[in-house]
Amino acid sequence: YHTSVLLGNEEYFFENSGILCGPRLQSHAMPQAAGEKPETEVLDCGVTICTGFDLMRRLSPYFGAYSYDLVHKNCNAFTDAALWYLLGERLDSRFTRLDRFMKNGAPLTTAVMNQVLKSYVGQRGIQCTS
Repeated sequence: YHTSVLLGNEEYFFENSGILCGPRLQSHAMPQAAGEKPETEVLDCGVTICTGFDLMRRLSPYFGAYSYDLVHKNCNAFTDAALWYLLGERLDSRFTRLDRFMKNGAPLTTAVMNQVLKSYVGQRGIQCTS
């Protein structure tokens, strides 16, 4: 799953550049095949007195640029922290099931992910150097 937070018409989401703010559901926009409907689900989690500025000010120290990690600190971790800050509620566990599975399986899952990514990159002829 990819998760984010909506405050009014603004979306707050986390990626490798850090916390970003954009138009409503911007981070969920993906090209769809002809006739396909997007599978974005919007859940009303409650009302807050906090602003987007408050959210970014409070969470930016923890979700800075280049701190994104696919398993340990991803969009779901951000949404969970944001919901806790804004509402005192946690992100529904169904959205973090894969994250928890991968954390519990490390380092095996890390090794498998590395192999999958190397295969993906290799198939596209991209050269990686270390």
